[in-house]
Amino acid sequence: GEDCLPAQWLAALEAPEVEVYYDLLRNAFGGEIEVTKYQNELEEFEGLSGIHITTFKSSKGTEFDTVIIPEFDSFPKIIADAKFRTTENDYYVALTRTKTNLFLLCKKGFPNIGDANTVTIE
Repeated sequence: GEDCLPAQWLAALEAPEVEVYYDLLRNAFGGEIEVTKYQNELEEFEGLSGIHITTFKSSKGTEFDTVIIPEFDSFPKIIADAKFRTTENDYYVALTRTKTNLFLLCKKGFPNIGDANTVTIE
């Protein structure tokens, strides 16, 4: 219907983070906005609506009106640390899932990567 939100996507690095963000958002919205998540254990995929939470890798081949990537300021550390299984290519996949809006959330300021003239920081 007309009151449905366009699909929003919150990207998480690993499956445990999906659960954390899923629980936080479901509790915060109290059922007013549908929150879905990727779960490979489900036999039947129930679809996307409201806010969908999944991992970078699981988003490949999908598109969302808005993509939100939390803790983007950790990008350089995550790419450099072998214990994380996340690569620059995984970030590329996550960053290119958006149709309209991309929000990179940072706790400690935007990371010093790339050319500062290619991004708008609000």
